[in-house]
Amino acid sequence: PVALAFWRRMDAQLGGVAAHNHALVQRGRQLVADALGTPLPHPDDPALYGPMAATLWPEPFSGDYRQVADLNARLYADHGIEAPFTTYDQRVWLRVSGQVFNAPADYERLADVLRGGWR
Repeated sequence: PVALAFWRRMDAQLGGVAAHNHALVQRGRQLVADALGTPLPHPDDPALYGPMAATLWPEPFSGDYRQVADLNARLYADHGIEAPFTTYDQRVWLRVSGQVFNAPADYERLADVLRGGWR
């Protein structure tokens, strides 16, 4: 009951938690793709993604999964940012997600780091 009450309050305060989270990711994925100079993998259709979206990493996948583990560890160690890298279809992807504790400035900061040449 306490958890449900919390989510009802959050939903009312944010105008809908799912819509709030999606709006964060909608903006975040565009910022990250622009910073990396990579195309978005699909149109901006809410039916195609919700509170998480992946953007293409500009460097190829080496075939060694330590590559993504290293990217994850270094992004956090260098900048204190948690945005997971993963692989799919022999490519590296950077995932952004939106939650009630995120703010637009979080995605802007990530984009600034990437735009600054962090690899």
